[in-house]
Amino acid sequence: MPRKDASSLWLKKADERVGKLESQSKIPFDSSYKYMASLVEMEGQKVIFVKGAPEQIFKMANLETANHQGAIWQKKIQEHAKKGERLIAAAAKPVDFFCQEHRPQRHGKRI
Repeated sequence: MPRKDASSLWLKKADERVGKLESQSKIPFDSSYKYMASLVEMEGQKVIFVKGAPEQIFKMANLETANHQGAIWQKKIQEHAKKGERLIAAAAKPVDFFCQEHRPQRHGKRI
């Protein structure tokens, strides 16, 4: 199943309805930085949604294996990988500013 279809299926299974959100700005996926992002406005609040390679998103969310939560997620990822399943991580962060310049996340910037 393509990732976009899998994301849509996951949202359909969620209890909460999610309407279409108009993107104010996007960072398209690129294999060099392994994530994509979109800035939207929800109920008057700007929010950045990010999805991509779990290891990249975990770095952004400070969930690397050095801490307890990161270790738990790493174990879950490995369990799915052993079954041949491909994974994608997603995160969201409310923001009160917007920077026009995109610098690929590689060195510990947190979402």
